[in-house]
Formats: sequence, C-alpha cells, structure tokens
Amino acid sequence: MKRLAFLLFLALFLLSLFMVGCSRQHKLDARDACSQIGAIYNASKMFRADRDRWPDSVEELDQYGYLEMDEEVRTKWVFTIHDTDSIYALSTEMMSGGAGHGISFDIIQGTFTGWQIEGSQSSDF
Repeated sequence: MKRLAFLLFLALFLLSLFMVGCSRQHKLDARDACSQIGAIYNASKMFRADRDRWPDSVEELDQYGYLEMDEEVRTKWVFTIHDTDSIYALSTEMMSGGAGHGISFDIIQGTFTGWQIEGSQSSDF
C-alpha cells in the first residue's frame, strides 16, 4: 500500500512539473505574440506616416519593408490588423498550447487581452 501511495505521489509530482513547464512555455509564446503585435503596431504607424493611410494587412507591411517577422513566431501565430482599432494574433497548431488561442491589442485603449494575459495589460508602446 505504501508503495502504491509513493508511486501515485511520484506520478502527480512529475505531472505537476510537466504542467509548470508547459505553463511557462505558454507564457513565453504569449509574450512573443505581444512583442510581435507591438512591432506590427509601430510598423503600422510608420506606414501611415509615409503613405497617409493605415495598412490593410501584416502582409502589406512586410511587402513594403516596414516589418520583418521572425519565422518561428510566424509559424506559431497568424496576425491580423483590424482597421485602426485592434491587432489580433491567433495561434496555429505549431504553437505549444495548440491552435485557436487569441490575443488582442486594443489600439485605442492601449491594452492586451486574451490567452495567457491576466486581466487587461497595458502596453509600453
């Protein structure tokens, strides 16, 4: 009986270590998305200053040389610009937490919301 209790304890302990590791990786992935959103926002502001309009897409920023995106981030997240209101990131199946997780940056409020974001966090850009 003691051996069974010990094995159960050991299994739960190893599972908790695994979960902590996954949680840390998920937070790092979310930070990568937030950092990229910041780069997209800054590139969009430069694009608007040069072209007197907001970009239609992240691809347009890339096409005109306003944005260079890390390939690893590009495989984990799809970024979308929604007019001048928000920038949205949606995770792909390549991301450690799986596909379908979203992070949104509200341009007007200057805040992030979504996956792995505790409450509503302000940006530094």
